[in-house]
Amino acid sequence: MGMNIIFLKVFHKLKKQLFEKWARIKIKAGKRAQKFIATPKTFFEVHGLAILMGVTSIALISLFIQIDYFTYGSWFYKRMNTFVGALFYLTVLVFFVMLLLVIVQIDRERVSRIEKLEELKQIDIVTGTIQQIAKNPSFNEKIRIAIKTIEEYLGIKKSIICMVENDKLVPIYKNNVPAKEEKEIRNAIYRKKSTGYNIRHYKLHGINYYYAATKTMKPFSKSQKKFILRCERNLLKTLESDKLFGSTIEGRKKKEAVIERYKHFHIFTLELQKACTIEELYWKLASAIPRYFHVESASIIDVSHPQKEWSFLALHNIPNSVAKTVEEKIKHPDFSGNLTEVKNNKRVLYIKDTRKYKKGWVNVEGAPLSWIGVPIIVDGETAAIINIDGYHKDSFKEEDIVFANALSDVAGGIAQQMVSLEKMKLLSVKDPLTSLYNRREFDIRFKEEMERAKRYRRPLSIVITDIDRFKECNDTFGHLEGDRLLVESSKIISSSIRLSDVVFRFGGDEFVLLFPETASGQTAKVLKKIMINLKKLVRLDGTAVTMSLGAAQYRDGDTHKTLLDRADKAMYEAKSSGGNCICGIEDSA
Repeated sequence: MGMNIIFLKVFHKLKKQLFEKWARIKIKAGKRAQKFIATPKTFFEVHGLAILMGVTSIALISLFIQIDYFTYGSWFYKRMNTFVGALFYLTVLVFFVMLLLVIVQIDRERVSRIEKLEELKQIDIVTGTIQQIAKNPSFNEKIRIAIKTIEEYLGIKKSIICMVENDKLVPIYKNNVPAKEEKEIRNAIYRKKSTGYNIRHYKLHGINYYYAATKTMKPFSKSQKKFILRCERNLLKTLESDKLFGSTIEGRKKKEAVIERYKHFHIFTLELQKACTIEELYWKLASAIPRYFHVESASIIDVSHPQKEWSFLALHNIPNSVAKTVEEKIKHPDFSGNLTEVKNNKRVLYIKDTRKYKKGWVNVEGAPLSWIGVPIIVDGETAAIINIDGYHKDSFKEEDIVFANALSDVAGGIAQQMVSLEKMKLLSVKDPLTSLYNRREFDIRFKEEMERAKRYRRPLSIVITDIDRFKECNDTFGHLEGDRLLVESSKIISSSIRLSDVVFRFGGDEFVLLFPETASGQTAKVLKKIMINLKKLVRLDGTAVTMSLGAAQYRDGDTHKTLLDRADKAMYEAKSSGGNCICGIEDSA
């Protein structure tokens, strides 16, 4: 009897162990299956349309070959000994190849659009998280908000954050981690050995934090890695800027002052977000910084181009004569060490005494004695530098440097979002072949310029052009030659007009030029310049490219339609006169 009981106990124990092992094997196999399925699933989600179109195309060409076989009783390659047969099947083959190339191009554009939309989504997530962090006074809560955002995007199911307090690990955030696993993670952190978790160490506000997250079966995608880098660059810097609260411990008055400034900084950030363009953002920054940092002057310098092209983007309380002198000197390496240092290091630089700065300083009359350089980072590179000028030695406090770091993050984040949105906008207003503005953008700009000319009684000229014998060129030499002529012609026109003038591709081989603040006499000079430059462009038959140009100038009582019709009639008059001429100038004199 006793032996039977022992046997049953051993049996039940073995059964329990076998079931547990089987459950672990099932979970592991399930995870591997998910990893195996996830890759093709993601691939088909992105490229599914192209694959469907490709398979459909192959099916159609196969069906065509089968029908052809049943119709003629033999395969097509056996009937290609005649010229007509060979030409017919060669045409079918070329059509099929072109169809596949179109499918590939559609797929590439779709993938590019998906990547851009994902990048905008990431920027929105990070910007929204920064705003939540700014509103929350608790530092530990700020960390929870940041980590929760990252985990939701990356799909991390288990994680924990511990802070070191009195040489002990104190959990401040747990996500689906039971007590037993928590103990294992703490032991792993003490031993500096990872178990089934990725463990990372951060030092924020003088305190050590440890973050442990489950190791994912599927490696992070390129987009997810970019998101992690963006979070580490922006969210961690934002958390680090919370140091300003540490300085409030010294006294109640200082604490109230810093908190009040933090509130103003939040309002300042909201004001910056109202800017519609990157230029407006820079001018808002330059005008608001002196008020916020209690200085007399500030400016922003564009450093996105080679050093010889560096220039001011915005000025506040700096004379133009001084700005011109500084702009000339910063283009020389010996006088721009501070800007080069900020640009290369991509972090805030504080010079307490500019007279002792040995790496190159622009020492002009009225130059600041202390200086803070704040980088604005766009697409991972320093696009511009904010100059905060102090006219006393060591004018700035530690909290000013902290706010300068926060300003760099905020301004860079807003500028990045604007640049990304501007890129998306350009895709909708630019002609893909010539990179000129399209008909849609012309309708908007034309309406604006007409309203301005009507309201302020200012001159406005419009010109419609048409390439002479363009259809003949297309029919003779093919559409590729026609596309070449369109691209080269657009470049010549763009390089011949002034910065204030705008050129649009109206459709086909027609271009429209808008000349704001321009009378007919000046318009004629520009058009003659275009005609001379166009003759340098030669067709395949050796003849020079010419254009028929029709001009019209705004008159009192004109509408969009009447002005455009006059220019269109003038262009047809020039075309009927044999081309290579300008008509309509005399009617607007």
